[in-house]
Order: sequence, then C-alpha cells, then structure tokens
Amino acid sequence: VPNHPDAHFSRGFMAFYQDRMNAAADDFATVYEGAQGTLRDYALIWRYLSEVRGGADMVKAMTAFEGRDNIETWPGILVSLFSGAVLPGDVLAAARHENLKKQLENECIAYFFIGQLYLIQGDRSGAMEYFRKTIATGITQLRQYAAAKTELQRLQR
Repeated sequence: VPNHPDAHFSRGFMAFYQDRMNAAADDFATVYEGAQGTLRDYALIWRYLSEVRGGADMVKAMTAFEGRDNIETWPGILVSLFSGAVLPGDVLAAARHENLKKQLENECIAYFFIGQLYLIQGDRSGAMEYFRKTIATGITQLRQYAAAKTELQRLQR
C-alpha cells in the first residue's frame, strides 16, 4: 500500500501493540517518507519508539530526529521532547489552547508521549502516572487514549 500513509500508520500502530517492533518501525518509516504535515512528525516519533522498545540503542535511534525537532510547532515539540531539546513541562505548556476541547486533545497526546519517554528511560511509575493522565482526559477518539490503557495493562502485569 505504497500511497496510503494512513493505512501504513494504522498497521504500524497495530504491529507496535502486538510487540512486532521491527514491522512497526518499517511501517512508520514508510509513513515518514510518504506523508505530509503532522502525520509525518507522529510517524517519526512512533518509529523511534518502535526501534527503542524493540531493543535499539536510544542514542543511535535518536539520529532520526536530527534537524527535525521544532519547539515552535505542535507536534514538532514532541520530537523535541525525545531529542532532549525540551522537558515535559515545555510540552505541557505548548499543549495549552484557548479551545478547551483542543487543549484536552493536546494534553491527551502530550501525556501519552511523556509516559512513553518515562517508559523508555526506565521510570515505570512515572510512565504509569502519565498513562493514567492520558486516560483522565476522556479523549477516547484518539489513538493515545486506547494505547495508554494497553500500556497500563502491560505495566501492571
């Protein structure tokens, strides 16, 4: 499905949660090459998470972020979170929005990826806290909401 980045993204997401990290990373890399806009940023983040959670060296995997982070944009600031250019508090500040629904959506995404950061850094309790915050937003239509539930189930095993 070379010209369908959304389909590759969904397949990568499913592979990620089936612990098929290499397949997930490949799908997210394909999305990154063919997508535009925010989908491209999210694909880069998910590819990184797939590689690191699949056993790749964090620093080596981070080379994908070189020149890609942008602390002025959403979701570019999430790339900056994983590259180490910003802290979780910076991401939460960027999530603020005058429209409450949009802010909750941004927070759902921010909390989830902050949880992922803590998880790959080995801070299980920090990760669990942020996955719980993701769910507490109540933004059920976003992938991050269901993914946070899955992550919490995994961490509580």
